[in-house]
Amino acid sequence: MGCNGAGESGSLVPVSKIAFWFGVMLFVLGSIISFYPGVEARWYAITAAFVGFGLFVPAKTYRVATLLIVGVCLIGVCDGYQRGMEYQEWLRTRQP
Repeated sequence: MGCNGAGESGSLVPVSKIAFWFGVMLFVLGSIISFYPGVEARWYAITAAFVGFGLFVPAKTYRVATLLIVGVCLIGVCDGYQRGMEYQEWLRTRQP
């Protein structure tokens, strides 16, 4: 079948929903657990990638939720990167 085959386009939606909900689970876990400074940047980047699959689900609620969660994840990425840089600087000042 080509790119327009009925079976191919329909099979992406369930996979996208699974990836979206896995990303939501990672997002919730990331909100609960504490991280080594800077690690949350990578955690939320991976979370945003999984949640981004929600854009492939045709339902409008999935797409809106995807955009909101990815936006919050990107804030987490920037904040985590900044905290990691501050922690590395703090470590450098403590070394003899």
